[in-house]
Formats: sequence, structure tokens, C-alpha cells
Amino acid sequence: MLQEIQSIKNSDPLELIRRSDVISFDVFDTAIIRPFLHHHETYFIVEKLLKFHKFHKIRIKAEKFTRKELIHKTHAKEEVTILDIYEHIHINKQQAINTEISFDIEICRQRKFIYKLYQFAVNLGKTIIFTTDITYPKKAIEQLLHKNGYTFYKNIYVSSEENLSKHQGGIYKKIILDMKISPHKILHIGDSIKADIQQARQHKIRSLYVPRPYHDLCKHINHNQFQVRKNALNSSLFAASSNVIFNNLSFKIERKHLITMPLLFKMSRVVSQTKNNIFLINEALPNTLYHIFREIYQHFTTERIIIIEINVSKLYASSVRTFEDLVNIKQILSENEFRKFILNHYNIEKVELEELQTQWGEIEFLSMQIRKNTMESIQHLKNFTIYDFTFNNNTKIFIQNILNCVMPSFYAIDSILKRNIQKETRRTLTGKPKAEELINEMQTLTNEETQRYIIPQVHYFFNTLGKHTELL
Repeated sequence: MLQEIQSIKNSDPLELIRRSDVISFDVFDTAIIRPFLHHHETYFIVEKLLKFHKFHKIRIKAEKFTRKELIHKTHAKEEVTILDIYEHIHINKQQAINTEISFDIEICRQRKFIYKLYQFAVNLGKTIIFTTDITYPKKAIEQLLHKNGYTFYKNIYVSSEENLSKHQGGIYKKIILDMKISPHKILHIGDSIKADIQQARQHKIRSLYVPRPYHDLCKHINHNQFQVRKNALNSSLFAASSNVIFNNLSFKIERKHLITMPLLFKMSRVVSQTKNNIFLINEALPNTLYHIFREIYQHFTTERIIIIEINVSKLYASSVRTFEDLVNIKQILSENEFRKFILNHYNIEKVELEELQTQWGEIEFLSMQIRKNTMESIQHLKNFTIYDFTFNNNTKIFIQNILNCVMPSFYAIDSILKRNIQKETRRTLTGKPKAEELINEMQTLTNEETQRYIIPQVHYFFNTLGKHTELL
């Protein structure tokens, strides 16, 4: 069955639109996407907005009960309304309904490649309709669509107002009657295999399947290992990843593109709780994780960030006081790294210890000069809390050596990230992700990948949830 489905990934959607007279778009998870993996997670925020303890559980339970009573048990309706649901919740109904709907409208955004298909259909003069199974009133769907640029259409079919649904098939019968057209001239585009694809086809309507971002996400990472729906925060973070990544069909997707922003967000929030931070970065190498962190961190605090850029290689040279120090550095670095170290700092091409011993006087003098310059730039570090972004385990050792002091408020960011990954992931039948491997994987992000894949996720997350991020 799945092989027979026309999917946006194996079909030409533009050609399907050209061959159809009426184009029907599903709304949620198709034309519109939420910054959560499932709409139930929005109830966590509504609960805090309403200050109603356990609202999210009560809301879910009330909808299940209402559907069971009115649809499955008595067959009184094919779809329920949001007012039907709130009849079973002891709360100021109108206030709660308005809060739920207005919050949903506020956070929803257009799905860009679907919007392009919509514009294509409009430009061809096709009849556009929107068809959705939702408990909201039609007026709310109109407001949502208009807010996101969907302003040209013939009608909106809302299951709660029609008392018909895609899931049961009744709404498709009404569309065929209203359009007064052969059903094979209608193309319906949606994300639900049963409601949007199977039911449309049963009524002879052509259909185009568009996987929802959450389903695509689960194909690329183990959602249980990364606990993507553990809570509203995890849901919103991974929704930001999937909504951005799977909004562009041309992206070549790797796991690091989906996990980096959520994991760095958690780490950034931990770091933001510390005042007077100094962040160290190795200026000799591009450090994309540092720049992603900075992009996220600015949303947590207005505190001024003091940045000290440190060339780790110069730290090594600054620590050289005796020939034994030079021998120790040779043991730390690879042969090629040590060759570059000696050439860059002492202009010596040979790296044999016997040869270096004969030139020790010049090496000692140059190291002293380097140490003097380095100390001037880092001597005040002992007074601050330091987060080290060099991803080099020796940085702290060499800074303490140069300053001749112990620095208790010195934290290696890879250690913080490792602890965070261990906390945020869990073991499944296929094992648990190894923190070291994930960090190494994330460090392979290029600047181009960062700008193309990751930074847009940060912007999407904060732009959609905005002032509500503190409630997550």
C-alpha cells in the first residue's frame, strides 16, 4: 500500500497540480506547522498560561471521553467541537478556549514548500480549498491561514463545523457535491495516511502524501534514545530541528543537523545561570559549536559576554621554561603537530631533541617573550568563571602553569556537553548514544552547514515561541 502512495518525495507535485482543477490542502502538519512534535504538547504551555494545575492531562482525557461518547458510542456526531470537549472540564470555558486557540494561532507558521505549491496553484487559476479535521471553529482556521499568507481560496472545510470528517470520509463527499466536479479532478494534499490518503482515494479523489516533520525525524534519529517527546521543551527543540530541516526537500540530512541545536540549547541554559563568564576559544581553528552557542546564549541573558581568544599553540609555547617542558609538549602533540609548533614559534625546521637541545638558548628566549605577551592577555582570568571552548583537555593545565595558580572556576565545555548528553539520552534495545561520538560528530559541522541548517533552527525556535520559552 505504502509503495503505491503518491508521495511528494517520489512524485512531481507541480504536474499533479497542473492536471487537477481543485486543489485541497490539509491544514495542520501540511500547510501549517507547529513548533511542537504533537499538538498535545501545546497544552503544557496553555496550562501555565491558565494557571490550571494538570490542565494538559485533563484536556487530553476530556477530548478522548468526548469522542468516545459522541462519535464511537452514540454516533451522534462525526466530529466534536472544542466546546463539546470543554463541557467536561471545570474551568472558565470561554477564557480557556480563547487561550488555547490564540496560543496555537500565535505559534503556528506556514510550511514553506507547501506554500510554494499553494502559490503555484493560485497562479494557475486553480480552485483552492482547505480541508481539516479539527475541533476549532472555522473563524479560527481563517485567522490562522490569513496570518500565514494563505488568503486566496474558495472555501475552508472544518470538520467541527461540518459535523463531517476526513477520517470518516464524510467531508470528501461534501466537497465533491459542492465542487460539482468529477472527483478525479480534485487533488488532496495531506500528511495522514488514513484521513488524507486512503479516505480521499476511496472517494476517487487523487491524493499526494506529505510526511509530517516528526515522522521524517524518526527516520533519521532514534526518538527514544534522544527522548524527543520527554517533555514540552524536548518536543519544541526537536520540532525546531525537524521543521527547519524537512522544510527544504533539497537538504542532504545527517544526524548532526538534527541533534546539535537541542543539545547545545540545554548546555547554553546551564551556562547562562553563571554570572561574569569568560569564554575561551581557539582562534586558530573555526569553532562552529562556539558560534551556535553564542547565537542561542544571547536569548538567555543580556549580560555582557567577555571573550578571550586563545591560540592553544601559543599557550604551549608560553609554558616552556625548561627543556623538559619542551619534551613534554612533544609527547602531547603528534609528529606533524610538533613540527608545525617548532617551526611557527621558533622558526626551526628540525624536531629531533638533540638538535633542539643545541638551540635551547634561542628557544628559551622566544618562549619567554611569548609568555610575557600571553600573560598580559590572560592574567585576569583567575578572577572569573571560565568556560573553555577550545575542546582541548590541556588548555586549563597550561593556563594554570603560566599563571602559576589553581583555577577552580574553570569548566571545559566538552565536559559540560558530555554530562548533558548523558542526561538527555537513554538506553534502548540498540544501545545508548555515546557522548564522545556525538560531540565529535557535531564538531564536524562546517560554517556553511551551520549557517544553512543550525542557525535557522535557533531563529525558528525563538521566533515561534518567543516570550513563552521561559514556560518550557
